[in-house]
Amino acid sequence: MNLASSFIDAEGVYGSTPEEAAARRIGKHGKITKPDMVFEPPFPTEDHARHSNRLLERVWATQHNRLAAVLEKLNPSWDDEQLFQEARRIVIAQIQFVTLNEYLPLLLGEETMAKYELSGDTSEFAEFYHTKIKPGTLNSFAAGIGEVLVFHFALTSKNFFFLV
Repeated sequence: MNLASSFIDAEGVYGSTPEEAAARRIGKHGKITKPDMVFEPPFPTEDHARHSNRLLERVWATQHNRLAAVLEKLNPSWDDEQLFQEARRIVIAQIQFVTLNEYLPLLLGEETMAKYELSGDTSEFAEFYHTKIKPGTLNSFAAGIGEVLVFHFALTSKNFFFLV
């Protein structure tokens, strides 16, 4: 769960502050460290709730490093910073795509996705985007509603344990 921002921004991979992001960087070839699969927090952070899914953090960190290597081969003149930022942008976009097109339809169902227009179709986004509307929500509300939704889904769905 992302408690630091209202965005799907790969916070579990890159951290929520510049200091956390810097601590995760190797400093060469645009690559980042991968969390160990142990029971301690994989990265230094003040919010230990973010360490709820180390496996996914490791998968996305591995994907970041793979992309950085591909980008370096395609663009040998790019420095560490540009390789890191471009790989990061791609990983964030991939996480957003998987969340909107794979995870939410399984969690909410196609009918609910259609009812609330939550599809990943981007053809009409520019028409409805307003720069003056703040996208945030109170973290306490977001965390509470997320917990309620997950437990409600777990208790009412026959297929819940197949999704986990």
